Amino acid sequence: MTASARVRVAFVEDHPVYCEGLRSVLQSDTRLEFVGEASDAREGLALARRAQPDVLLTDIALKGGATGITLTRTLTQQPPAPRILVLSVQTGESYVRSAYDAGARGYVNKADPPAALVAAVHAVANGGSFWPTGVDFGAGLNVLTKKELEVARLLARGFRNGQIATILQCSPRTVEAHRAKIYEKLGVGTVIGVREKLEERGLLETESVLIEIEDEPGNPERGPSRNGRDKGE
Repeated sequence: MTASARVRVAFVEDHPVYCEGLRSVLQSDTRLEFVGEASDAREGLALARRAQPDVLLTDIALKGGATGITLTRTLTQQPPAPRILVLSVQTGESYVRSAYDAGARGYVNKADPPAALVAAVHAVANGGSFWPTGVDFGAGLNVLTKKELEVARLLARGFRNGQIATILQCSPRTVEAHRAKIYEKLGVGTVIGVREKLEERGLLETESVLIEIEDEPGNPERGPSRNGRDKGE
């Protein structure tokens, strides 16, 4: 971005009162251009494609099933993607790590003052990051592979090894090997532990609800190029 360019920013949030405050904060900074808002992950994905913000803020807890973590992961896997800031009332390190692993550039607590939010937006817009102090991203978390995540979700839903093998069209021995790696990476020893870890990191729900937006009739496409695009609603 050039020094004179305004930062295009949008947000995904489903709490009306917080939406009003967030909108006011973003519109009060003359260096920012507010280009739109959405209330759930499906709308957020469409907004990102239509308005193409430089920075997208999203809450973790959203209505409609999919979380802000799933939205973040989906967007960052489909470039060009906005730089994403995650907003939450949660202060636990596991929530911050889940945002980091999904590809977010920063994490802002909703209790932080408006100045901190604005600083975070500008930090990530300029290619930096904005994370709470004291979080060790190298400790205790290893990302699951796509296949391990599939197995973990099925385990969390109560399926046994043989059933999972049938669903995924592999051998029970392969499922058992994936299960051992899942336990190791998540630092757990039971299926209950797997479910808890997936819930903490926003990985329990399916992501297909977001991907299917592309196929819905009448839904906006990825939108025009970043030059000469229209302002989002």
